[in-house]
Amino acid sequence: MLQQAADKMDESLDNIYKYIFGHIMTQMTATAGIKKHGQAAVDALLQEFCQLDSKNVFESLDASTLVRSANPFALLTLSKRSVPAS
Repeated sequence: MLQQAADKMDESLDNIYKYIFGHIMTQMTATAGIKKHGQAAVDALLQEFCQLDSKNVFESLDASTLVRSANPFALLTLSKRSVPAS
């Protein structure tokens, strides 16, 4: 099926590889995953978060010790707002 689609494309092989690689490497948001896969997605996310916690991937920081320019970047993990322009 993929070969038939590739044969119909009027593009170079390099563009086809870029398209396929981009499609394969695209990740789904948690919200989209939960909508699509339901409880299985919730269970998988919880398992991933537990693994991050058990491997001590993150550590807490005291906000008062950060330089002023670092504070907005530290908040990105907690909010959906974009990085303010410098």
